[in-house]
Amino acid sequence: MTQVDKRTLDRAAILSGIKPLKFHDLRHTWASWHVQSGTPLMVLKELGGWETIEMVQKYAHLDAGHLANYVNATEFTPHLRHTKDSDKKKAA
Repeated sequence: MTQVDKRTLDRAAILSGIKPLKFHDLRHTWASWHVQSGTPLMVLKELGGWETIEMVQKYAHLDAGHLANYVNATEFTPHLRHTKDSDKKKAA
């Protein structure tokens, strides 16, 4: 495994305008990318060395994009409500 040089990380933080940045901050991004790529939480728990699933969820912050596949899983069709006014318009 390649180690990250602190000087390289500091230069990257300065160039990106993200200051202060610690290597540990990237753990959140790493975990989120895993979840969004479909890595099961229990697998990520082992990969990241977390003791509880709650800690995995704390680190794996997600945007709403991963929910897009499930939004239209069910269909909702509203029923139109007939009123006396709408019946009059149909008769006219």
